[in-house]
Amino acid sequence: MTDPPVIVIVDEPAITVPATTRVTGELGYGEVIPVDTVADARATVEREPNVGCVVCGSGGSESDELELVADLRSTAPTTPVVLFSDGDTSVEAALDAGADDVVTGRDERTDDAYRLLARRIDALVSAEEPHVDRHGSTALRALTGLDESDAVAVFDEDFRHTFVAGESVLMEGERVTDIPGGAAGAYLESDYRATLDGESRSRQRSIEDTLYRIDTTPLAGDGRTVGGLVRFTELERVSETTPSEAETNEKVERLHDITSELDTLDSVTEILELAVDSANRVLQFDACSISERSDGRIVLRAAATSDIQVGAEVLDEGDGIAGRTIREGRTFLVDDIGDHPEARPTEDSYQSVLSIPLGDDNVFQAISTNVGAFTETDRELAELLCTHVQHAVERVEFESLLTQERDRFAALFENVPDAAVRYVLEDGVPRIEAVNAAFVRLFGYDPDDAIGRPVESLLVPDSESESAAEQYQSIAAGAQLDREVERLTVDGSRPFLLRNVPFSDADSTEGYLIYTDIADLKEREQLLERKNERLERFTSIVSHDLRNPLSIATGYVETMLDSGEMTYAEETAEELDRMDRMVSELLTLAREGEIIGQTETVDVGAVATEAWTHVETEGADLQLDDLPSIEANSDRLSELFENCFRNSVEHGSASGQTAADDGSPSADGDDHAGETLTVTVGGLDGTAGFYVADDGPGIPEAERETVFEYGYSTANSGTGFGLAIVEEIANAHDWSASVTESESGGARLEFHTESGGEI
Repeated sequence: MTDPPVIVIVDEPAITVPATTRVTGELGYGEVIPVDTVADARATVEREPNVGCVVCGSGGSESDELELVADLRSTAPTTPVVLFSDGDTSVEAALDAGADDVVTGRDERTDDAYRLLARRIDALVSAEEPHVDRHGSTALRALTGLDESDAVAVFDEDFRHTFVAGESVLMEGERVTDIPGGAAGAYLESDYRATLDGESRSRQRSIEDTLYRIDTTPLAGDGRTVGGLVRFTELERVSETTPSEAETNEKVERLHDITSELDTLDSVTEILELAVDSANRVLQFDACSISERSDGRIVLRAAATSDIQVGAEVLDEGDGIAGRTIREGRTFLVDDIGDHPEARPTEDSYQSVLSIPLGDDNVFQAISTNVGAFTETDRELAELLCTHVQHAVERVEFESLLTQERDRFAALFENVPDAAVRYVLEDGVPRIEAVNAAFVRLFGYDPDDAIGRPVESLLVPDSESESAAEQYQSIAAGAQLDREVERLTVDGSRPFLLRNVPFSDADSTEGYLIYTDIADLKEREQLLERKNERLERFTSIVSHDLRNPLSIATGYVETMLDSGEMTYAEETAEELDRMDRMVSELLTLAREGEIIGQTETVDVGAVATEAWTHVETEGADLQLDDLPSIEANSDRLSELFENCFRNSVEHGSASGQTAADDGSPSADGDDHAGETLTVTVGGLDGTAGFYVADDGPGIPEAERETVFEYGYSTANSGTGFGLAIVEEIANAHDWSASVTESESGGARLEFHTESGGEI
């Protein structure tokens, strides 16, 4: 056994001492000789023929260090030289000057730098053959043990083989791109180009179905790289070996354990990172990645690697094996990327790939620098992993979507204009979980006061308790409810449309109650109903009541035409006049209905006095008695008085009329004959409102409910619409109208104006 190699350090003592100590400690070399100058190093090398390595470094400029390397190379052409540099000297320049290796970190003076130096020294001095010159030594190594199927070649800057020894597939004078094997030439050209840039490489390539390890080394001349040395060593293809059942079962169990870990993650990024890390740890792939199709490109999402670099180059979505995997949605196992026409590897070192679709837009790929690296078992296990990963991704995406939907629904719940309650069923009772702002505003309950209480206990009036109980039983049964209800608000009981929107999850049954205020809608419905009723009455009047005077007038006219005498001219004129008044009053009802226009404070006495002048009173008297001011539309109020006065005069004057507007005869038809009718307008005692009374024959109590009906009249010239118009005007003001007896036994119409207001 030879003595340990001797390492000579040419440097300043501050670096020499720790470097010497580290090399001795790390490598266990028996002798390390420190020297100060090149001359001392040269003398040591001449004196010690077994010197294993010379480490040098001047600490000066790049030119000084290159000169030092060149001097040592000329002194000891067969001894490895390592430049221990501070990083300012170019690695390529140092290698061209004759250095076998360059280690940076000299200026750092750290344990890591000295440890790295020791490892590089060990690599050089542990070589099996003695060092000659750099190129000669490499060539000797390449030719040593050259088998029949192996080959060695030298190539120039044009990628042309200028020297070939060995296998005939490499013919002297041919360019590398002329090598048979399709895509192999293109891959070799990329290796040669990297070699011409100063990079040594070792790759596996397939040429005409033969697998080679291809080692390339740069060759320098005139201070630059002028070519390269390449060795082709035939390899036996790795045959697929079936792992034992125990090994496979163990990996399957570990993948199931990973599934449990995936279930704890709530981020797609975390899931993908765990997936690639698991593929490396459990399935023992060299490298793997997950990429996504996005905006027409395939973008890297996650990667893990043991020995090779996973490139981040972006491909178009239709490119490469990754693009085809996504496009077709199936797995591809490619033993030799170099032989695959669609392969677009982002790194030249990639040799084989296992590509598996992950959902619709993602692809998992395991990558190896060896040809035929993946087995069918690898494929099955990787697909199992991808299935678990896809389920985890779908779970997270669904939960994210559900969260977004709930957030949107919560925002809608809070901002919906209708009052809303979120409830949860507890023992069949819906209890309030949350209320929105509209609920607080409408019902007057703060959230703290409402939450936790049964819905029924807050809002249901006593009159609705029985029907509400049935409603909440339906809610507890999960029924969708859509019903009109009465509920207590800050302004009293109001009508609502109550809708129940139930939903359930694994732990509870919840839902929403939405209260839509329909008071305005109900009011419009009632108004429409009244208008429809009025229309029906109009139709009845036009078809029946107008027909009577029309028939009478027509008969009179026919008689006069037949006889040639004007005997019935006056009667005909009276009937036509009655028809005219009926049409006029009908138009009043049809046009104005319940609309009163703008109101103001009016003097009832003044309006009544003015209205009296608009009526043919036939000598009757008007008397005013302590009248209030009220809020009313003066024109419509005047119209009300006119119809009241006209009714009193037509049915109670001293002209001999002894029947009221309702058709009832007076108690004694002659009691009022020859007397002057007095109509009194005064205020009500103890309540807001006014009355219109006369001292005529009055209206029997049994007939008082019918006097406001359309077309009801007993006067020969009456239209039957006067008091109907009076009631319409009162209702339009939100007043109530009623008929009673005056102090003199005549008719008295009372108008209670509480809602209109008395001043």
